[in-house]
Amino acid sequence: GAVAALLVLWVVAATLSAAHFSQQEQVQRQLKDREAQAKSAAQALADQRRARLVRLNVARGAQAMEQNDLLGSLPWFVEALRLESGDPQRELLHRTRLAAVWARCPKLVHLWSYPFRPEHIEYNKDGRYLVIACPDRVVVHDAVSGAEVFQFRHHWAGPVAELSPDGRTLIVADTTRTVTLFDIPSGERKGRASELKSNVTCAAFSPDSLLFAVGETEGLTQVFDSSTQKVVGEPIKHQARIQDVAFSPNSRFILTGSRDKTARIWIARTGEPWGPPLVHTDAIYSVGLRPDGERAVT
Repeated sequence: GAVAALLVLWVVAATLSAAHFSQQEQVQRQLKDREAQAKSAAQALADQRRARLVRLNVARGAQAMEQNDLLGSLPWFVEALRLESGDPQRELLHRTRLAAVWARCPKLVHLWSYPFRPEHIEYNKDGRYLVIACPDRVVVHDAVSGAEVFQFRHHWAGPVAELSPDGRTLIVADTTRTVTLFDIPSGERKGRASELKSNVTCAAFSPDSLLFAVGETEGLTQVFDSSTQKVVGEPIKHQARIQDVAFSPNSRFILTGSRDKTARIWIARTGEPWGPPLVHTDAIYSVGLRPDGERAVT
């Protein structure tokens, strides 16, 4: 009887243990299922967020392209690629887009660095040489090779540099009240114009390169012969600083703009006014003449 009772107790204990174990397994399976569902939901949410970010970056890149900012569109497209890295099909789409945009972007050909910010940059007529004027120097580079052709160092802030239309002469003016003419590309000094009354603010060559005009802080504009560097005609006078000068296409007239709120047309070789002053409501900082010489803009 005792053996039978023990056997019954063992069977009951085994049954209860198996039921408990089965229940634990069921609980663990439920926990695992819930964990998997939570991970799946989190992954789906992350995928949705990533997809929204991808669309946002692509849209921003497309917007930059519509504004003709091709280089500005690249960071947006690169970020879209990064967000979908690991998906071969999506990567191919992004890389194809990037390659198409990059092919249309301007390419960096040369890079020059100077201690001070360039204040004037200009190509000569045939595009072979590039003039860069900084507060401490004026440098001429070969635009094809990038090599420095010559450099003019000075110690006066705010140089004025201007190339002649024929591309063979560079004038440089600074606070020494002197205009120096350099040959392009040799860099040799061709002459100097020193009959200035005050500091130079602007300069311009005539279209035929035979004359150049120099504006000054004290309201004068003087016209010089390019070959002799001698003054031609009478000084052109305003009541305040000259901000800009421009020649007419036939080299006969000059248009000046001043802080005295007037612009005026003058006969280049005599300095005589051609018509009354063009009165404005504020200082004039820039002037220009249409290629046919029929209209002026200030």
